[in-house]
Amino acid sequence: VVSKLFNVYQTGSVSEWIKPEEVRMLQDDLHIDDLYGDEWKVCVGMDFSLGDDLYAVSYLIYNTDTDRFAADMDAWMSRDALMASTNRDLFLLWEQHGWLHVVEGSTIPPETVLTRIAELTNKGGVEFVGFGYDPYASKIPINALQAWVFEQGADPKQLIIPCRQTYASFNPVVEEMDYMLKASPAWITFSRNPMWPWEAGNMQLDEDSRMGNKKPIKRGASAKIDNWVALLMALMVFDLKDGQTVQE
Repeated sequence: VVSKLFNVYQTGSVSEWIKPEEVRMLQDDLHIDDLYGDEWKVCVGMDFSLGDDLYAVSYLIYNTDTDRFAADMDAWMSRDALMASTNRDLFLLWEQHGWLHVVEGSTIPPETVLTRIAELTNKGGVEFVGFGYDPYASKIPINALQAWVFEQGADPKQLIIPCRQTYASFNPVVEEMDYMLKASPAWITFSRNPMWPWEAGNMQLDEDSRMGNKKPIKRGASAKIDNWVALLMALMVFDLKDGQTVQE
């Protein structure tokens, strides 16, 4: 059985999915920090780490004027995990260029994601539609996010949504993302962060032999696909909210 964290134990059939070059062709300069205007709605997917992996946050950005999507990301890693990683040299390069955030020590503070969400909100250019998260190992950061949302005058139960990492949950958004990428023109673009195509190259689809549902898995133990998993969770939230804010 494929277990939590999308490891490399496989069941059913495994197939290729998104090629790195397909993602590179869709990268542009849109960045979450540059959003201003009422036409932008943002869903967030969050995949937390216990300290030895990526803290991944992906932003699914929807433009109500063009009916198109964009994706941006933030990713954090502890210094100790980075230095022990087989991808250390690559991660150090991405840290140098600002693509990967590195936190000194062996753990990532649970308030890290909330601090970033509050920063984007205070800039006044980002309107968050909802937040999706994997309930596994998420209690402390989600509790902080819930308290912050409540202080903003919103209902945390409507904005913050658990997204189960099961075949049945992921299959619809896998199919949606596949269509968004392959439409002509594509319905989605990606920020310049080189982790998008790199993670895509680390990812395959595993099919449940009983129901035919598919979800992403890693190619190997050291591969990272966390931001793609988070992006699919953000798409789950968008589908639930239908692109509208809770207040609307």
